[in-house]
Amino acid sequence: MSHTPAMAGKNIVFSRRGWHFSHMPSKHFKDQTGIQPHSVILPWIMRLRWGSVATQALMVLIIRFTVNFNLPLLPLILLLVFQGAGNFILIALSRNEKAAGVVFTAAMFIDVILFTLVLAYTGGPMNPFTFFYLVHLTIGAMLMPPVTAGFLSLCAIGGYALLFLVPDLNTVTFQPSCHIPAATPAMILHLKGMWLAFAVTAMAVIFLASRIRERLNEHRRTIEILREEQGRSEKLASLATLAAGCAHELSTPLATIAVAAAELEEELAELNGGDELRDDAGLIRTEVKKCKEILAQMSHDAGETPGEALRSIKAGLLFETVIKKSAIPAPTKVTVDIPEAEMVLLIPEGAIGRTLRALIKNCVDADATEIDLGLRQQDEMLIFSVSDNGRGMTPATLDRAMEPFFTTKEAGMGMGLGLYLARTLSEHLAGRLEISSGKDRGTTVRIIIPEKRDA
Repeated sequence: MSHTPAMAGKNIVFSRRGWHFSHMPSKHFKDQTGIQPHSVILPWIMRLRWGSVATQALMVLIIRFTVNFNLPLLPLILLLVFQGAGNFILIALSRNEKAAGVVFTAAMFIDVILFTLVLAYTGGPMNPFTFFYLVHLTIGAMLMPPVTAGFLSLCAIGGYALLFLVPDLNTVTFQPSCHIPAATPAMILHLKGMWLAFAVTAMAVIFLASRIRERLNEHRRTIEILREEQGRSEKLASLATLAAGCAHELSTPLATIAVAAAELEEELAELNGGDELRDDAGLIRTEVKKCKEILAQMSHDAGETPGEALRSIKAGLLFETVIKKSAIPAPTKVTVDIPEAEMVLLIPEGAIGRTLRALIKNCVDADATEIDLGLRQQDEMLIFSVSDNGRGMTPATLDRAMEPFFTTKEAGMGMGLGLYLARTLSEHLAGRLEISSGKDRGTTVRIIIPEKRDA
């Protein structure tokens, strides 16, 4: 009977597409655009806003004193002062990282409203600079969530439409004909057609810019995943070099010790009363053999596993061999749940076997009294599972469980490579590794790989 403890605590899934946390602190997330406004966007926006204030002030002065167009200077100056004061307020509020995103969004909407008021005082829809609405909309589409950017475009379209309805703010008379009493119906129709064209363009800008932003974010995420995989490959290559170097450097002294121990054992066999010493010499030779096997296995695990050929093996024999070669204390209960013992698997037998033994060792080190081994087929995938009722892992430990050389065990009890190599093996086989664990609730590790069949 299979045993799968409740997936309490925090779950984490590792695959070639990266990792996903079911409970991740908010600091790991940026906004929906994948950009942090407080650290990147707000300084740039502030420079743009100050440039906008300076440009508007310059245009008002040029029009007022060169074109000799009668502009309402007082309202326009008040609007410019308000924009400048708003910039200082925005700088102060942007220091709060938690509120930076809200401040940025509010600033974009306020800018659209202020620009609408400036247009209302400078000719309404007759003002040739109405197209500057598109600048705000493009920035919003690139840096804001799609829904918020959509509302910003509606705000701009509505502000533009209001310019046809408000009275001429230069006079006390109501001039529905776009602030120009002599405007012909044809001109009014033309201006309304421009508004309609602006509305269509605004929605197109929001849609296209949002799609471009999404593609850029996907490209950035792909680059991050590739960099992470490259980093893992480099670590694995370094580990392979280290293991091969250890095996090479230690092979000669170990061989010398083994030869000396064998000769000593032969000499002691001829002496009377040397049985105890002969047994010690035999023990030395046995332990040296184990050291050589461990070094060979480390070298194999680190460098040769991905290239191991696939072999056919019965599921029952695989698990029987794994349990036999695992150092499982006598009180520990081991349960195996497989569809049928005669089920034939086409897998890299050595790599899978070593990985399962490493996971069983983790269960033993976690003081587990029950270990459940399982295998099942699902959607053309093979799912190997190792569960225990041991101490489990805290969320902080689970976050780092896949890092090479990370371990919570005492010095000399482990190198912190078991889960890292298990994940590497899964990914090289086009699969993934899943871990679920909770403090004092045990751990379940699943190796999920595509099912291979003989041609």
